[in-house]
Amino acid sequence: VQGDRARVRAVNHVGLQRRNVPPESIAEIERIFRVVLVSKRPHIEALEGLTTTDPLAAKLLAALVTQARI
Repeated sequence: VQGDRARVRAVNHVGLQRRNVPPESIAEIERIFRVVLVSKRPHIEALEGLTTTDPLAAKLLAALVTQARI
């Protein structure tokens, strides 16, 4: 066992498409990914003021907010 920690690197577009996630939802998830995970700011700062009207992206955003507060 090497012990390297897993890291998020990209949104799994193929998996989302196979689950019949609408392209608009995939685009919104990608936007949230870029703002929060790619930015150099701490996650809690990147999440401030970030909103979405997409239901799937809202679930991702809620999970990220919860995790950032822990």
